[in-house]
Amino acid sequence: MHRDPCAPSGSPSGQRWYFALQACQGTTQFCSSDWEELGPSHQKTDSEEDKPTALEAYLSSLSNQEGQDQQTDQPTLIELLDEAAEGLHLLSDKLPPPGKALLDVLVLGYSEQSPAFKELLPLLGALKHMVCWHAAKISVLTQHSDGWQKAACYLSADLVEPADLDSCIDHRELWRGGLVIREKKDGANRSLGLDLCCRKVCFRDFVSVT
Repeated sequence: MHRDPCAPSGSPSGQRWYFALQACQGTTQFCSSDWEELGPSHQKTDSEEDKPTALEAYLSSLSNQEGQDQQTDQPTLIELLDEAAEGLHLLSDKLPPPGKALLDVLVLGYSEQSPAFKELLPLLGALKHMVCWHAAKISVLTQHSDGWQKAACYLSADLVEPADLDSCIDHRELWRGGLVIREKKDGANRSLGLDLCCRKVCFRDFVSVT
């Protein structure tokens, strides 16, 4: 999911929300072809009215793939994850320029143990690209923290219980980025990285004490 907190001119405006879905289940894989705008403020065009939502497209795709002949060759997990990674790269290419939107990625880990790290690497690479280029905030939602700890650590992601889903997206956030300070001293290169963000503050957040 990504949010556009600013107008094209860079001035603050009402947030616009966009959603995309990528999922692997069994031997099936689905990825949205584009970002879908959400929210009551979005007025759908006639062409959008006839177009299924990302969730509807996923459920339809899942149903169609499950109905295919089981005798046909089934893709391996590595092939599925490679295809999923390519889908995420294509979605990344359709994001606004860095700094123009907030990107929040929710990874749902339903299995007790994540796939082997070597098999998962292409998908992790696609997610890491979103972190490095678009300052994506990644949250891994799972009830099996131990099984997903390594993947979350690689992505610098938070491990979150499904019941705490609402905590994954900070609605006050306006900007997210980073600062890297590099120094060359005694022939060695040193660097310090800082993660930064800007949040809107409401008047009610201040408390006056007399």
